[in-house]
Amino acid sequence: MISVIIQCHNQEAELAKTLSSLVSGAVEGIISDVSIVDEGSSDGTATVADAAGCNVYSPNELAKLPAQIRSDWIMLIEPGAKPLHGWIEAFTEHINNGQTSAKMSPSVNYRLPFLKRLLRKSSPLEYGLLMPKREFANHVKNAKNLASIASGSRAVKLRCEMVPASYSQLMA
Repeated sequence: MISVIIQCHNQEAELAKTLSSLVSGAVEGIISDVSIVDEGSSDGTATVADAAGCNVYSPNELAKLPAQIRSDWIMLIEPGAKPLHGWIEAFTEHINNGQTSAKMSPSVNYRLPFLKRLLRKSSPLEYGLLMPKREFANHVKNAKNLASIASGSRAVKLRCEMVPASYSQLMA
């Protein structure tokens, strides 16, 4: 099973989009819980998180998360990102066969235009990050945010695709 962690700041719509894309994982029993690290949002982010049954934490509580989450695997994902068809099977296979961190592959059909991809700085969480809880616990001790945890992790690519939050923001 997987515990999902999403860090947000005034990203109500993006959070709702990501949470709705994870429902199939909860139905299939691969997602056990979702935690939101809310950076003091003033929009409806907390309302969306509460309505979805998510646990909400402040950035100061980031180091407490390993003790609070239920699963042996953690998925870090940006608000607005959307895993595409096949992610449940790819995650399940990876968890059953591997002990290393993994990320999803870029979507073939949902990509930023070439020049935008070339000229921008990509996020370390652009394609999500699936990691063992013990690795997350080691990284979170000195982390400021989820992106800093992801930037310090090596990850293999899975055979499933992700629509990155950056694409969703461009198309909004």
